[in-house]
Amino acid sequence: MDDLMGDKPSITHVAVCSATGKKRTLSESSCGSSSSDLDNEANRKKAKSTPTSLLIAAIEDRLKKSEENKERRFKEYMAFEAQKAKETNEYRKRALDLLEKLVNKSNNSF
Repeated sequence: MDDLMGDKPSITHVAVCSATGKKRTLSESSCGSSSSDLDNEANRKKAKSTPTSLLIAAIEDRLKKSEENKERRFKEYMAFEAQKAKETNEYRKRALDLLEKLVNKSNNSF
């Protein structure tokens, strides 16, 4: 890598693979662990991580619930607005009826 980049590269290494600085040979790396140890480690990693299909299902479920809640709130709002409009019309009708009675009384008194 240093041959390609020169003595003072503008790019630094992201990580150092060895903390001790000495190189491991192939025989050292293969002696330290057996294939069953590697399989056990892989199985533990799989058990810890959640499959993407479950994550996708959970996200879709959350989106569905969110959409249902949004629709429910909209329906509640529209029902409230309809009730408010109905009450407003009733108050206006009562006010007009009272005004008509007042006008009729004032016309009858003259």
